[in-house]
Amino acid sequence: MTNFVKGFACVLIAGIAIVLPASRACAVDLGDKVVSQGGVTVTVSDVDAYMARIPAEKWAGFVSSAERIEKMLRDILRNKMLAAQAVDMKLDQSASAQAQIAQARTDVLARLRMQSFAESIKVPDLTQLAKEEYLTHKDQYVIPENVVVEHILVSNSARSDAEAKALAEKIRAEAEADPAKFEDMVKKYSDDPSKDSNGGVMRDASSAKYVPEFAKAAGKLTAQDPISPLVKTKFGYHILKLISATPAKPQTFDEVKAQILDGLGKQYSADQTSNFLGQLTGQEMTPYPDAIAALHGRYYTGTGVPVENPQPQPQPQPIPPAQNAPATGKH
Repeated sequence: MTNFVKGFACVLIAGIAIVLPASRACAVDLGDKVVSQGGVTVTVSDVDAYMARIPAEKWAGFVSSAERIEKMLRDILRNKMLAAQAVDMKLDQSASAQAQIAQARTDVLARLRMQSFAESIKVPDLTQLAKEEYLTHKDQYVIPENVVVEHILVSNSARSDAEAKALAEKIRAEAEADPAKFEDMVKKYSDDPSKDSNGGVMRDASSAKYVPEFAKAAGKLTAQDPISPLVKTKFGYHILKLISATPAKPQTFDEVKAQILDGLGKQYSADQTSNFLGQLTGQEMTPYPDAIAALHGRYYTGTGVPVENPQPQPQPQPIPPAQNAPATGKH
């Protein structure tokens, strides 16, 4: 940790705590100034603007690192010094600079407007819609079965397919004769490199995480018939032994209510946002063909395919505002 951080970590974190009152680390009142260097000063307002670019849910993690705070402050100081030099050199007075500054202002204001709109959305009570969603798609609200198996792989990458199959049949016969020794057989025979870390144990073995042939065979195993037939996949031949099988369990509405409401609420907000933006972009656009065509000559560098006859793109039609809570899209 640098001397800068050692000397100022508590003060810096306290400065950020002005931005994040709930995470105040030191009882220090800094006013608005945080740190100065090279004739410029970082203020709390500067830090506010910097932190606004970071999702609020990540703020606590960000300010937990003194080194990260130092880097942020040094970045702000460096940019402020560069900006001050640019002003002294009158670089801000060119038409190009003014246009870029105006564009940056437009981008910030557009982001703030969208943030304001998002905060203004009031999600209605969607409980009834959640019940309809649950009843219509009950099959989607099921805790899937969990099949756990031990598994031996006989690879056909270093031996012929016939040799691999013959060896796998021999191993399977040995497993059938004494299933209790299957764990030792995994260590002795399996070509699966993951056996060193998992001992050949595969969880959720009947799920889509595995190749279809493997998953299907795992799902057919029973306590009365725990050793599988040979299973051929692109990896070679497999022998499976059932360890446990927990059947699928339907979830009640109360168990999934919060999950469904969260999804419906996000969809409602997304629909409202789409409606809002659709009303803006759906307004008639007035093209100026000569100006559009002139853009080619202004920016074409001689590489790529030139645009010969640019045409204004058709504008999307506005989406009517939602009258009631939105449908889920699954009905």
